[in-house]
Amino acid sequence: MRLRMRRRHAMVLGGAGLALLTAVTAVVLAVPRLNRAAPADPVEAEAVATMRALAGQVAEAPAARYTGTLRPAGRSPFTIDARVTAAGTALAELRVDGQVAEAADFGDRTFVKGGQSFWHWAGIHDDRKHEFTHDRWVLVPPEFLGFDLGDGLGAGGAMAGHRAADPVVGDPGTLGGIGVRPVGAGGFVYQISIAAPARLVRVVTVASRADGDLLELAPAVLAGPDRQRFFTELRTAASEAATAADVSGLFEFEGETEFKLCGTETCMVLMKVVNKAPLTGRHVAAQAPAGGVVEVGVVIEGRNVRTCTDHVSLKPGESTVIRCFAVYEAAGGRFVEAESDVSGQALAPDQAGRLRADLAAELERYA
Repeated sequence: MRLRMRRRHAMVLGGAGLALLTAVTAVVLAVPRLNRAAPADPVEAEAVATMRALAGQVAEAPAARYTGTLRPAGRSPFTIDARVTAAGTALAELRVDGQVAEAADFGDRTFVKGGQSFWHWAGIHDDRKHEFTHDRWVLVPPEFLGFDLGDGLGAGGAMAGHRAADPVVGDPGTLGGIGVRPVGAGGFVYQISIAAPARLVRVVTVASRADGDLLELAPAVLAGPDRQRFFTELRTAASEAATAADVSGLFEFEGETEFKLCGTETCMVLMKVVNKAPLTGRHVAAQAPAGGVVEVGVVIEGRNVRTCTDHVSLKPGESTVIRCFAVYEAAGGRFVEAESDVSGQALAPDQAGRLRADLAAELERYA
């Protein structure tokens, strides 16, 4: 499971939490396989049916909320408070090793927002840290968090067990003072309350999962004003993504500025831009291009006569030459200057527009 994601209830998978997970898993795995087409025990049959119904409600709801702990294999555990649509679009608050961050998952793109201490924790020690401010989203690669919010939760992730074959019912127990019966399916254990009305109290991973990821989450359907608030915050995040930085981008101008065809009516300025993101960085991939925005202005005798803005997409170590050609009325002087600025901007304007449009179309389906 990748958070390809992106809380308030600290449930660290260690000590009592891990003991609970291990104990539940052991109970579930020790139960003999049953005839799932017609379970011999009506109590077990009812538990399976209840699990399928409750997990299905969460998986198929327009929006759901998951709070608890997720520990990617080989990583520190994250305490998360995530809200996810049925299609996997997500917002989450993350806490890890004393750091706090936000995450947003829009399809194949994950954005993270955090303060300077968070980015230092993430291994960003160069000039990118000046662009990665607490109020700016940063596009990150799928492996950045170690898990995928959209794919890891919801119908295709933690709730996938409601359609899994051969569920296994365990012995009843208690969880936080609540009587529960565990039902294992699809690599997850679903803790169903015994007292009526039945509810899905917790979902945890089976410790023997091949990917090594562990989670312990309390799922719930998100409805009414809470759902509408979530959708409003998604729209805001999608709009803010238009100015998001890129974790794989460290853009600088390099070499001398060139002036060509410069006279009383025309002038071309050429400037070289390089992505100097270090390949030794924890989250920089050699084949992952990063986006940046470059502005070059042509100035004649102190008067700006043309500003060119380009969006570039460069892999670490790659460079490109930005050309800005200005045509102007006959100038009385011949002193030509160039003004320039470059910064990370993950999405080109058309990409940002498509992200907003895709989100609008998705939310319209839930209206």
